Amino acid sequence: MSANAQSEKIIATECAFIQGGETSLEALGVTKPDALLVFNSKGNTKYSRITFMKFKLPQGFESAKSVEFDIRIKVFKDKVFPDSKFDLDIQGVPNSKWSSQSITFNNAPKLGNVLGSAQLNQSIDDKTFEWVKIKLDVDGINELIKDSKKRTISLALANNISVSTGASIGKDCFLIIE
Repeated sequence: MSANAQSEKIIATECAFIQGGETSLEALGVTKPDALLVFNSKGNTKYSRITFMKFKLPQGFESAKSVEFDIRIKVFKDKVFPDSKFDLDIQGVPNSKWSSQSITFNNAPKLGNVLGSAQLNQSIDDKTFEWVKIKLDVDGINELIKDSKKRTISLALANNISVSTGASIGKDCFLIIE
């Protein structure tokens, strides 16, 4: 961060989700541009979903002291396990050379380390989104910043512990970086 800066709010500039199975070659950022879904991310079926987000850092930005990820999320209700929690992992993506117009399950960049996580309750009514703040590992973020040539970093939202429900993410997510 520049010497005089306090904290910066950095809005996601590009978002898309991918899913496996028979849709693994489909660029869902084109065919389903309003959807961002997360579920059973370690699988490779149609219901294995990961959301990717890209953030453009301000000119002169060098490193962070703290990072908070603010997301709007709705965890779908699970009628079989109504008390189960949804595990959300935020992972670094070392390669930001992807586009919402072309990213697919088969060509997505590899995911890096988990930088933050949260256990979330299911939505009350399957309609209500909630804002959640997740502290991210500052060393991991600084590594992404250092490796970024165009001041752009990418994060992936994944569900690495499979449960029987998924989540929908709002596109208005942002980072607060100090």
